[in-house]
Amino acid sequence: MLNMEATTKISPQEVITKALAFFGPTGYNLILRDQSENGLYFEGGGGRVNVSASIDQYGTTKVEIVSTEWDYQTKKFFEELPHAKTKHPF
Repeated sequence: MLNMEATTKISPQEVITKALAFFGPTGYNLILRDQSENGLYFEGGGGRVNVSASIDQYGTTKVEIVSTEWDYQTKKFFEELPHAKTKHPF
């Protein structure tokens, strides 16, 4: 299991849109099991990915992803996220 977080200058809604494209039907084709304004939950390939995005106390977007069996792809998503400053996995 991998827990990662980052901050970015794009909005939480843009993060969610990018995560849906990356992990969903047009990307890794994981099954979207739950979606909210600031979160997505995918399952597939023997694992799962939970994405959340919100504004932090500094006015930037905080992105948190918890993944099981999708660690490489989660790291790749953060690498492709515009203006992202990734924090070490926790």
